[in-house]
Amino acid sequence: MSTMLSHDYIQSVIDRENLVVRNLQVTQGYYRISSALKKCVSSKNVNWTSFATHASKTAGQALRHELMPGLLKSAMLRMGGYDNTYMFFSEGLGSADLSLSEDQNSRLGEAFRQVSLLISDGNITVFDELAWPFTNFINTFTDDWVYDIGKLQTFLDENLKPGPLSEGGQDYLREAFTAFYNARYETRAKAKAEYILQGNLLVGLHEQTRLQPQIEQAMAVPLELFSDTPKTSGERIKAFKKQPAMMRGIISKTFTQMMMLITLPSRELKLGETVIAPTGVTSFPNDLLEIENPRCLELVRMFETSQDTLSGSGAKNWASLQDRMSFVVDFFRSHQQYKRMWEPPFSEEQASVIETGHFPAGPL
Repeated sequence: MSTMLSHDYIQSVIDRENLVVRNLQVTQGYYRISSALKKCVSSKNVNWTSFATHASKTAGQALRHELMPGLLKSAMLRMGGYDNTYMFFSEGLGSADLSLSEDQNSRLGEAFRQVSLLISDGNITVFDELAWPFTNFINTFTDDWVYDIGKLQTFLDENLKPGPLSEGGQDYLREAFTAFYNARYETRAKAKAEYILQGNLLVGLHEQTRLQPQIEQAMAVPLELFSDTPKTSGERIKAFKKQPAMMRGIISKTFTQMMMLITLPSRELKLGETVIAPTGVTSFPNDLLEIENPRCLELVRMFETSQDTLSGSGAKNWASLQDRMSFVVDFFRSHQQYKRMWEPPFSEEQASVIETGHFPAGPL
């Protein structure tokens, strides 16, 4: 199976109506990009799409409600008007239609469905923006062996919009891809690792900032259970922000502690708890114990909770960009040279079925 993604394939994933299958294709797409970047940039340092592979797979587990305790999942499905999980997949998540049928008026069931749709929306929003430039980067530079600043500038101008994110620009991404390009030609192991961490953090900051609306909506969904009338996403966020700070904090922190995690090949990391370094690593790999790259160090210091340690790295409130990035900084830094991050998310047989747009057999 080729590691390269065609533009037609990326567009077919984005256009996929079945949200569960679409997530599987996004996850597999990230893995293929990650494998190609491993050859293009570094086989030692994990790139952002490797982290995205496992984050997307976890999103799929949440979308399919595999992370929820069985009794709670069963109760919520039935209150939502579904006899079983298969019916929910087929009827509740079969398409991106956000309208509600008459038999889906249970508030608990609707909260259940809305969170699933928000997870799916965030998953495809990031893939839609980032799959294209990563694929074009691989196609443009994999066969080059001479550093060419002019060619890099052309790539940036053709693929990424200048300007701050607040104005629709992609300056963080332009800087990130410049760091990945520098890493490709860097021969010093420590400097290469720092360039890649810099790029990973910049992509992470860009996508976490872009996802803020979906995350705020997800955190506001529980208020629907106590509302007299259904609300649009915008009304829900306004109602959430009108709540006393203590109530908002309780809701967000409870969600963070109970529901937020990422599934890795070797373990589950709870996002509300201190990051656990890979086996054999005290905190960070040797190349990243002390950071010398000024821009990389600036990004780390901007968000880390405890200087150069994993202490306090857990996100207290996932609705807070600062809290999320505090976790992301220490997670990326501690796991950047963890070889198991390269592992495929699915078996070869499952991957082949997924890439044809179907749901595979067997545990995922």
